[in-house]
Amino acid sequence: MKTVGGGVRKKLRGGVVKKLRKPLARVVVESFTNRSGVILQRELVRCGKPLCKRCRRRAAHGPYWYAYQWSRSLGRLVSRYRGKTLQPDQQRELVRQQRRKKRRAHGGADSV
Repeated sequence: MKTVGGGVRKKLRGGVVKKLRKPLARVVVESFTNRSGVILQRELVRCGKPLCKRCRRRAAHGPYWYAYQWSRSLGRLVSRYRGKTLQPDQQRELVRQQRRKKRRAHGGADSV
């Protein structure tokens, strides 16, 4: 098999090229930016396998946490898998941000 243009392709008899997997799709469930400027997103992810029952029945696999940060050396946005749950310090920061958003939405003063 050979990876070409975002999917896995297989050459069949007669020179026909068949695309086996769809490109991966992600749906953002929640997102926040931590103090160091890293964007943390909780995402549902499609695996791209044509016979995957989970991707057919539900939105996708997960949700999983991903961290996005701009890399100056590479000149692009880099994503890293953070796992099914966040580390305790990141979890506390997320809860604080959610409380602040609720206060602002209800017209309250932002006191931290």
